[in-house]
Amino acid sequence: GSRGRALVAVWTRWTAFLDDDDEFLPPHLEKLWSYAQMTGADMVYSWFHVVGGWDPFPNTHFTEPFDPNNPVETTVTTLVKTELAQEIGMRALDRGQGNSGEDYRLVLELVARGAKIVHLVDRTWLWHHDSKNTSGLPGKW
Repeated sequence: GSRGRALVAVWTRWTAFLDDDDEFLPPHLEKLWSYAQMTGADMVYSWFHVVGGWDPFPNTHFTEPFDPNNPVETTVTTLVKTELAQEIGMRALDRGQGNSGEDYRLVLELVARGAKIVHLVDRTWLWHHDSKNTSGLPGKW
């Protein structure tokens, strides 16, 4: 997919993903970068404000710290060490639900490698919800 093709071309130490229905708020990258430096994280994610819809994820995905023993599905709007992301790649996770799940596969592979994933409990970006986007899973409507 397009994420994988773009990831291969990245040459910076860190990669920040941004889907076409997402929008960074002005402090997004600075906050994630600062939190990654403070925590020694390999990947950091925050949460979003929804524009034109609602958050299909359980509220605990926003409020709770990341637990590698019970990894939740984050969004792809993360800041991650490029080398790790490139080693893993952006490939489908077959969930049998018609969604590639490449973002969740990235999370699961990072956990399997012992990478440190941290959650910045802050809403630093916008997700523009529309009728064509199921945030990964059709059952989330």
